[in-house]
Amino acid sequence: TELTRTSLLAKPYSSGLEAWLEHHSLRIDKSLVLDPLNARFPIPVTRNVGGFQFQEVALLDYPYFADIRSGGLNQDSMITAGLPQVTFSWASPLTFDSTRNTALTLTELVKTSPGSWVSESLEITPRMGETQQTTLWKPEGETGAELVGALVEGRFESYFKGRPSPLLSAPQADPASPEKAAENGEEDAQKPSPPTFGGVLERSAESARIFLFTSNEFITDQTVNLSSSMERTLYLNSLQLVQNAVDWSLEDRDLLAIRS
Repeated sequence: TELTRTSLLAKPYSSGLEAWLEHHSLRIDKSLVLDPLNARFPIPVTRNVGGFQFQEVALLDYPYFADIRSGGLNQDSMITAGLPQVTFSWASPLTFDSTRNTALTLTELVKTSPGSWVSESLEITPRMGETQQTTLWKPEGETGAELVGALVEGRFESYFKGRPSPLLSAPQADPASPEKAAENGEEDAQKPSPPTFGGVLERSAESARIFLFTSNEFITDQTVNLSSSMERTLYLNSLQLVQNAVDWSLEDRDLLAIRS
């Protein structure tokens, strides 16, 4: 997304991991989730009072900011059970095909409300009604809870299994020749040679895991500051979610158990 003073635009984004995720039966749809249970979006408006103009901030319902609470946070997971709420901004639906990959187990961590719907439109500007108190968002198509955060565990088969390693095909720098080393001095002569790669790891360990959250924006400074301005306090829930995931990954379960 691109947020300016006068506009809010959504742009297609490619992480380069789409084929790799699809290999592991994971897919992030090219659409955005809208949730009727949402956080509000601040927008400046101008009012005329007795011939004088005043500028104030109106808080509009904004379905792209899913306000996810206990019903959508996995209460059986230490990662999400202690969180009172998380705002997921501009998130996309996540799907997992367990029939294609029985070696992996998915744990749902974050889901939107049952009234959610999805849209492929890039028009995400907040909408305002005539009274400046109503919004114009209406569900489109089928509604239902959408998965936007998950943990996938198990043995991951390498995307490059049965294929030549891309590291072997990449050009590697030649070690410095003695003549060049002499020109550059003894310091360059002592530099180690570039590493060489001899093969492909076909699978991961059984303890491998992926945390996948389908929003690129929910922990950026811009979005956190926006949420903080609405609450008039520093908004930390989204950052806490990521910190919990890191602690869980590092087996620091005791810290999660005592954290409020």
